[in-house]
Amino acid sequence: MKHYTRKEWKAGGKYFFLDYARGHKVERGALLEPGFEDHLRVLALPDSGETVEDDYIRGEIDRLMESTRPTDWCTPHYLEKWLEGLIEKYPKGSFLLRMGLGMGKSTFAMWLDPYRGGGSEIGENKGLHVFSYRITREYRHNLPLFLYECNDRVNRRPNGEPYLIPTKRPLPRLTSASEDPSKETADWLNAYAREFRAYRVGVEGLLCILDGLDEVPVPDQGKHSILDFVPRSEDLEAGVYVLATCRLNSETPRHVNEHLCGNDLSFTEKREEGTSGPANRDLLREYLRKSVNGLNVQGDLLEDIISRGEGRFLYVSHIKNLLLGGLVDAGSLKQLPPARELHGRYLATLERVYPGKHLEYLKKVILALATAFEPLTAEELRWFLGEPGVTFRLLGALREIRHLLRVERGNKGNLFSLSHE
Repeated sequence: MKHYTRKEWKAGGKYFFLDYARGHKVERGALLEPGFEDHLRVLALPDSGETVEDDYIRGEIDRLMESTRPTDWCTPHYLEKWLEGLIEKYPKGSFLLRMGLGMGKSTFAMWLDPYRGGGSEIGENKGLHVFSYRITREYRHNLPLFLYECNDRVNRRPNGEPYLIPTKRPLPRLTSASEDPSKETADWLNAYAREFRAYRVGVEGLLCILDGLDEVPVPDQGKHSILDFVPRSEDLEAGVYVLATCRLNSETPRHVNEHLCGNDLSFTEKREEGTSGPANRDLLREYLRKSVNGLNVQGDLLEDIISRGEGRFLYVSHIKNLLLGGLVDAGSLKQLPPARELHGRYLATLERVYPGKHLEYLKKVILALATAFEPLTAEELRWFLGEPGVTFRLLGALREIRHLLRVERGNKGNLFSLSHE
């Protein structure tokens, strides 16, 4: 056994152990088992100054985020090839991708953005800085938030570090002061592309993704909306690209369709993908074969799942989860409700499985997420629920309803909301 004097203890002879029963960090230093010191030195654990509870919560939330990511999602290579082909074809451009509800357009947009955890290599292969802004009708249509995040993200590397650091002159900024926001957005992107090339930061241009234009509400009289900030293709300079995504015409509000189809906004190219398109159907077949391996899902059964899911990833993935969870089998697929009522069935299943108190708590968590004006951090969610802190009960509830969740990184940390895309 090794003994420490008080002086040695104060000089840094501190060791910490985890009390699993209570979930607390325990500080020790008077005695140390021979040889254990060497193991601790090899581990070289950093002293973050956080409590064990904070460490544990952060780790659990990170693992929860990983579990809610569509890891079995199949990359829509047909869309990647389309976008890559456009970048090769045009020295600059503004492109519009319209897809049906729940077909995965927002997941595709996230896949393109390395800062949001995407795995696409388009940006790296083409020498472009890729950044995206996802619009939601709940709160991310807010113009000040849009301007703030765009001004922040345009200068962020995938690891969060800035490309450019302002010195004597400020960096270009996107504001709401212009009478022509579309032209100002183009000028702002052009200015950053020139700065990137001048300072040789490792990229030669930009790909800006505006995801979910259909979510923009009707603006107040005389006010601008995010739609006004979509740049016209002719105003962009070489090396600058914009990808806008939106639902199909029949699923999009009239004021959005009028703006996108009006004479004031031009796109270099447009593409529409419906649920019955052969590329989408092939992708869904690939997805099911990959994700339900071992359940003998093929042939007529595979086509039945796609049909009952209306050809939408949102619903097909939910049916897949029901199959993997043993909540339905091949013979009972015909008894499933219409696709748009599947989440209701999931909640009904929770009512049958869980006892009263736990079920009521799950409902409170779902209700808090459903009624919040914006995605919540775990700390904000526990406040809404009246919890004294982020508890094991809350983490367990979030893991239980993970199939209903969307988890994304934001400036405040990991943000939770209910997934409806």
